[in-house]
Amino acid sequence: MQSGCRWVYTLMDWDTGEVVAKGTSVELVEQGYFPDVNKLSSVWNNLEKCKNPSPKNYRWKMERKSTKDDRVERARAEGLSADERAETRMVRVYSCYGADGTLLGKGTAAELKEKGLFGSEGTVHECYRKRGGVYKPGGVTRMEMELCQKRIRHPMKLPDQPAKVKRKPIGGVIDPSALAYDVHDLMIYNEKARKIGKPELTYGYWAEKGKPATP
Repeated sequence: MQSGCRWVYTLMDWDTGEVVAKGTSVELVEQGYFPDVNKLSSVWNNLEKCKNPSPKNYRWKMERKSTKDDRVERARAEGLSADERAETRMVRVYSCYGADGTLLGKGTAAELKEKGLFGSEGTVHECYRKRGGVYKPGGVTRMEMELCQKRIRHPMKLPDQPAKVKRKPIGGVIDPSALAYDVHDLMIYNEKARKIGKPELTYGYWAEKGKPATP
């Protein structure tokens, strides 16, 4: 879905209810369903106000939901949690065999690592390319590789939930303010100044000088 848009619209046939198109305002304009986003917004607002809209006046029925709700709904439909996404792509799938020809495991490098057959994903690729398919810690003596299309899950970073970066504590204070950091740095500066016989600075003069670290 187009980033930066708050709503996802669904256009439906008046008689059958069949979905004609679905997307953000920008996407529906790009697909030619509306001349511009203002026209789409106007049609939506008029439909909302009209108790009994007529097919003569409007080409489609319309529904809309927030992009966040749509994202969660699509994730659940794919069997994913609300904070996951999935994409189809070509991946390397490895088949690993033991000395007696037993299939020890089959999957992507990440899946083989999760099964405990290999210590890391990089080791899987390296054993296949450079070690002749041998990985003694896992009892693997032969490997085969094939390219397959697979749905890959990824954690989804939600834009409305930015990660908070915590500052290191100063004097026992967790996540101190920027001013507390400045005062701390100024104290260190003045301590260095005293040691070399230079004058100490007040906060204002120190800030004017660009908050230097050393006198």
